[in-house]
Amino acid sequence: MGTIRSHTLRIALLHIAPRAGEIFYNRNQIRRALAIAAGYQANIAVTPELAESGYLFTNQIDLNGVPACPNVFISSLRQVALKYEMNLIIGFPERDLIENVLYNSAAYIDAYGSIQGIYRKVHVNSYEGAWETAGDGAVIKKIEGIPAGILIGEDICYTDIAYECRKMGAKLLLALTAWPRVEWNVSKEWEKCSKSAGLPLVVCNRTGSEGRIDFTLGESVVATPNKIIYTFTTRAPMVFVIDFNPATHAFSFVGSMRL
Repeated sequence: MGTIRSHTLRIALLHIAPRAGEIFYNRNQIRRALAIAAGYQANIAVTPELAESGYLFTNQIDLNGVPACPNVFISSLRQVALKYEMNLIIGFPERDLIENVLYNSAAYIDAYGSIQGIYRKVHVNSYEGAWETAGDGAVIKKIEGIPAGILIGEDICYTDIAYECRKMGAKLLLALTAWPRVEWNVSKEWEKCSKSAGLPLVVCNRTGSEGRIDFTLGESVVATPNKIIYTFTTRAPMVFVIDFNPATHAFSFVGSMRL
């Protein structure tokens, strides 16, 4: 484990299949995926966007019941991170008790079990009745000594957050999304994000279906400013593991395992 940690950042993409509003099912799926990531000695595990709740959770649960962070689940993952000596980035819905608004958020828990920060999605749906409130701006965190910027969903399709992460010193972009296969090649947009920021970008997407949205062809992507390195698609929940060399910005595929 020491050799892996000293030379590379081993990233586990939890390409799982959350169900809308089925909180306990989703939490157990995340825990199973984290155990697989630990088996690969991953330094960091990244979930899709809204992994705890499912993407269409607003149709299934009372929004007044969405808790503030840290909720019970996020708090419980502190012990998981400490047990596995693994950094975690977990997607979940969050309530701000002061403003009484909801955010599409990602919690960063370090390998010592400390919650080091929350990133709140900036580019949210603006139609009337949308549940998400826009976050304040870019967030970067040092993960195993590597400054990494965190993005969620549509943030990857714009240049402002990625560019701001670079200005703040990021050397890597980590993104959570829930993006089905669409008419255009969205992976090329993510490649443009990497190129515009001049930073490598790792996107954790998801699979499964929720109501009218079919995520089974959704792509998790690893991109550099020059090209897309890896594209991962699977109908079954899967954990994909890659290594990132911070000195050379090179990626290599380690392996994958079905839940």
